[in-house]
Amino acid sequence: MIKYFSSAVLALLICNMAFAQNTVIKVNPLSLILLTANVAAEHAVSSKMSVQLGASFGGFKLGDGDNKTSYTGLSAVPEVRFYLTKSDAPKGFFVGPYGVVRSYTTKQTVTDFNGDTYEAKQKLNVFGGGLNTGYQFLFDSGFVLDLFAGPCYGSTTSKVITGSEEDIDPGSFSGISVRAGLALGWSF
Repeated sequence: MIKYFSSAVLALLICNMAFAQNTVIKVNPLSLILLTANVAAEHAVSSKMSVQLGASFGGFKLGDGDNKTSYTGLSAVPEVRFYLTKSDAPKGFFVGPYGVVRSYTTKQTVTDFNGDTYEAKQKLNVFGGGLNTGYQFLFDSGFVLDLFAGPCYGSTTSKVITGSEEDIDPGSFSGISVRAGLALGWSF
């Protein structure tokens, strides 16, 4: 059974490569600064439209000294891209609405009025979306460079696990912000 399944997958990949480069796997190297892995898969569903699903996981820390807050969790970003250039998707200038779902656990060491310290912990859930514009370069070698930016709106809910709501600021996940970045990848 596994042999037949493997053969079918291999045949699909060969057929896909024989026609056009319409699937892209990419990573965002800038996310490594925040110790987060960020990957995305994009697939052209027509000559001017593609669908993309991005995911990230990991953690990062903000602040310094006693004011340091750590975030660990994951996120998913579904996106539909409309390519507005003469090139077929997934190459060229695009506009794309997207959604964002994030789930983080935050931790912070807090010192109370008596000088005692304890760990404050909460669960953050972020829901939002926005509109990206950008340009994706698709080279003959298969290498991909994706540059994008656009407005984003997010709404945050939080649940205290330990400590109190005053202990941890949920941060700048709520409201209007800018989502920008670059991704490097391979098309096939």
